[in-house]
Amino acid sequence: PAAADLRDWHRVTTELGLKGLAGELANNCEVVDWDGETLSLVLDSGHSQLRGPRVEARLREALNNYAGREIALHIAEQAARGETPARRQARDRVERQRAAEAELAADPLVKALEESFAAQVVPDSIEPLD
Repeated sequence: PAAADLRDWHRVTTELGLKGLAGELANNCEVVDWDGETLSLVLDSGHSQLRGPRVEARLREALNNYAGREIALHIAEQAARGETPARRQARDRVERQRAAEAELAADPLVKALEESFAAQVVPDSIEPLD
């Protein structure tokens, strides 16, 4: 998109489709400012090991392709104030896990097995279906 709005970082990181370190770098950042020319990100300081010239260059290249033009990229390190894409993904995983556990616990067949045979569900064996 020529007039790409990079402030919706959760959407942008998904649409960039980056893998590896560049994807992890993007997912652990949040947008501080986007003025249409320069994108300023904050990298959650607990993930500083993700930075490197080649990794940042891959992110910049993906952003340039996404925006359809050259943009400046500035990344600072500090504690993230908001919800980075990585934090959102972790929260979503926890919520899906809790929902799967609750659904299984409420299942009539599971309840019957527990009552009839003293069966027990092993909590770590439950995985949500995506």
